[in-house]
Amino acid sequence: MTNASGDFSTVGSRYDTISLVQADHHQTLIDLADLKHDSDILDIGCGTGALLEKLRGITSGRLTGVDPSPGMIDVARGKNIEGASFINGSVDAVVCEEEFNVVFSNSSLQWFTDPDTAIKKIGTALRIDGTFVAQAPATSAYCPVFIAATERIAQDEVAGPIFTRYKNPWFFLETEEMYGAWLERGALITEMVRIVSVKHRVTIEKAMDVFESGAAIGYLADARYDTPIDDSYKARFRAILRSVLSGVANTEGLLDLSFNRVFLVGRRCVGV
Repeated sequence: MTNASGDFSTVGSRYDTISLVQADHHQTLIDLADLKHDSDILDIGCGTGALLEKLRGITSGRLTGVDPSPGMIDVARGKNIEGASFINGSVDAVVCEEEFNVVFSNSSLQWFTDPDTAIKKIGTALRIDGTFVAQAPATSAYCPVFIAATERIAQDEVAGPIFTRYKNPWFFLETEEMYGAWLERGALITEMVRIVSVKHRVTIEKAMDVFESGAAIGYLADARYDTPIDDSYKARFRAILRSVLSGVANTEGLLDLSFNRVFLVGRRCVGV
C-alpha cells in the first residue's frame, strides 16, 4: 500500500476544524498549479474534500478525490461537491493513464509507504504537460517541538520503554535535491522544489489540535507499535507533549509552531 491511513476516520467529522496546517496551504497549491477553466483534477489524500470544494469554483473539469480513510471519504461525499467523485483507497487505487491535467497532494506525501510506486502512478495519471503539485512536512526534523516531545517521551520512565517499540511510518526526505530525484523517478520534470520553515502563532490548545490532525495518527495508532499500546500510554504521551508545548509558550500562552515543509511542482513532458 502506498498510503497509510492509520486512524483518520476517528477525526474525520472534526478534521476541517482542526486541520490548520493543511488548510493553510490550499491557496498556495492552487496558485502553483496554474489551473485552466476546464482542468481535470485528481487529489491524492483528499481527506474531507476541502481542497476539491475550493477547486470546484475554479474549474468545470472532472474532480476526483482518493483517500484511504473511510471516515474522511464519508465527510467528503457528504459535502455534495458538484461533479466530484471519490475513491476510498490509497494511491494503489489509482489505475489510469493520462486522465488528469493536475494531480494535487496536500500534506499526504508523508504517508506514502511505497513512494517510488506512488510517484510512478501519479506520473502515469497525468496527461502530457500535466502538473503534479504537492506540499508536505519534510525532513526528519519536520516539526521541532514535536520532535523535542518525542525525545522527552523516550526518556520517560513509564512511556520510554513502550516508545522503544515505535515504528516510524513516515516518508521524509532531507534535501530539495532528494525530492527532485524522487519526482524524476516518476518521469516528471522538476519545475520547483523548495523546503521552507513555516511558522504558525497558536495557542497550546490549537497546537494540540494540529497534533491530533495528523501527527497523532503517526505516533499513537496501534499499528505503529510491535506491541499493544493502551489508553494510559496515549494519555501520558499527550501529557508530555502538552508539557513541552507549555514550556515554549510565552506568558500569553502562545507559541510559534514551526514545520519544515516541502513545496514541489513536477511536470510530465513529451518523451519523459
